[in-house]
Amino acid sequence: MAELYDLKADPEETTNLIQRPEHSKTVVELQQELARLMAAADGVPDKMPVDEGIKAGLPAQAIR
Repeated sequence: MAELYDLKADPEETTNLIQRPEHSKTVVELQQELARLMAAADGVPDKMPVDEGIKAGLPAQAIR
């Protein structure tokens, strides 16, 4: 799940505001800005795998 925090009021990030209706406009604005930035950086479509799980080891030395 995505996360949204008020870092001034909650610097420890203890309360995720993403589902609160009063922040829905901010969430939409941030999603739109992310889409714009990804398009500008040629990052669309997003080729990041959804979930590969936690890797047990480091990648090969040659690609680090």
